[in-house]
Amino acid sequence: MLIELATAIMLTWISIEGVDKSLISAGIGLVGLIWLSTAFIQVPCHEKLVKGFDAAAYEWPVNSNWIRIIARTARGSLVTWMLIRVLSK
Repeated sequence: MLIELATAIMLTWISIEGVDKSLISAGIGLVGLIWLSTAFIQVPCHEKLVKGFDAAAYEWPVNSNWIRIIARTARGSLVTWMLIRVLSK
């Protein structure tokens, strides 16, 4: 996650021909969403589960993980599209 964050931020300093800055900003926003979901949903639930099984603490991270799955898929698609644009020049 740290490498993903670092590379997302580094893209703001690199001018990439054919890639709009708004797409780079969207990518950073998606990384931010992943971090927020991890910090405020996943980690607290996992901390509860370390203390002992709790059905609610188990179900919530499983169900809410879709936030991270969708955000990571969107970010991966965005980065793939940027890479294709760069390599096709």
